[in-house]
Amino acid sequence: MFHVRGAVRKGMLASAVAASALFTVGPDATPGTAAAVEVTPVTYKVALSQDATLPGTTYTVRGFHYGSTEPSSTVVLLLHGLSYGYWAWDFPTRLSEPGNPYTYQLARYLAVHGYDAVAVDELGYGTSDHPPFPDSRQLTIPAYANMAHQLVTALHVGYPKVVIAGHSAGGEISNFEAGRYRDVEGLVDVDMCDVLASPEAITDIAINDTVGAVGDYSYFGGTVAERTRLMYNTADAEPSIVSKDNSMAYLTPTSEMQSISPQPARNVDPLVDAPVLVAFGANDAIFPSTCQPFQAPLYLSSPKVTTFTLPSAGHSIMLHKNAGLFEAELVSWLGSL
Repeated sequence: MFHVRGAVRKGMLASAVAASALFTVGPDATPGTAAAVEVTPVTYKVALSQDATLPGTTYTVRGFHYGSTEPSSTVVLLLHGLSYGYWAWDFPTRLSEPGNPYTYQLARYLAVHGYDAVAVDELGYGTSDHPPFPDSRQLTIPAYANMAHQLVTALHVGYPKVVIAGHSAGGEISNFEAGRYRDVEGLVDVDMCDVLASPEAITDIAINDTVGAVGDYSYFGGTVAERTRLMYNTADAEPSIVSKDNSMAYLTPTSEMQSISPQPARNVDPLVDAPVLVAFGANDAIFPSTCQPFQAPLYLSSPKVTTFTLPSAGHSIMLHKNAGLFEAELVSWLGSL
């Protein structure tokens, strides 16, 4: 089930509609401040398996489609990282920087600049299905990449160009999907490095891996203070954004964290055959500056790899004060495809 430009097919679930009512509080709710953005609930039926060649149980992924009144030939599939939901790309705030009412709402920024977007809660998160045990143990990076491949296939029905973009673990999923299935017209890797990581991040992942031995879900970072340290450079972040982000954070599937530890996408990054944009925050606590230069060279088959660093920002670059610079870079890059 997927969104068709200008209309939505029947069967959208009440939970997604309720989520829309809760989180659609961006600038377009205030008349005269910004161009209107059409935000529509969408659902997708996906098979949960480790690869598209394997069978799996069917579950439902829920999210939102962002568009304007003008048709677009390009859609960007936005995948969140550990502990986030679709709202990482459409944060419920009225804060913004001068001249850009969509500073914290990249999905809406894309829509008003001519590019449709789809942001979803991945399986195990938010309004999407939470597979019970033992399927809960199949929520791995390869399985999420397979699910993303299914979404890309559905989106290609209505769009000539589908770009996959992921933040952090969503970046790992996007890298794996683009390298394994080679079915996208562009890849955006946001804050994910497949070579190295900070020692503290490695320690935190190891702790989460241990928790995963006895439970299906855990709190990424262990504590609010540690999650804040990992995700933000607080000197470049609005306190209300940080606080709200932490209050909204979801428990993360432990199988996802266990499977991301070996950084499996590094094995297929060289197979990505689409243009790539690699973006990091200059003050990323998970993937520091010593790691960042090593990511771009991994895409050996890509016709063009562009790199971008957001000054002062921490790991979640789309939620820092100067996020508009990244949004503008992304739109400029999309225009070159």
